[in-house]
Amino acid sequence: MPAALSSTGITFSGSTYACASVTVRDSAEQLDVTTLTDTQKQYQNSPLKNGSEATLEFMGYGPRAGATGAFSAPGVSGLGATVTSSSVTFAVNNIIRSQATVQFSR
Repeated sequence: MPAALSSTGITFSGSTYACASVTVRDSAEQLDVTTLTDTQKQYQNSPLKNGSEATLEFMGYGPRAGATGAFSAPGVSGLGATVTSSSVTFAVNNIIRSQATVQFSR
């Protein structure tokens, strides 16, 4: 039985995409997400914000390089974004994965 793939719907420039992962490239700023029951410190990348850059992986085609517009995702709104690069990372028959690097602005 094939593994189930989960994704989050993000909206960019009026179109909705199935986003499989987001990697924020602002590793200097990390949030401490340790809870009282954790025995080790746990950190998470900082939230998307003005000036941050992220790599997004999509199920299907994502936005193309050079595209610019409003960006929103669960818990994130009010950001503008510019796609600085994009590519198809996997394509077999009608199964497609793509990736885009995005620069955020307010």
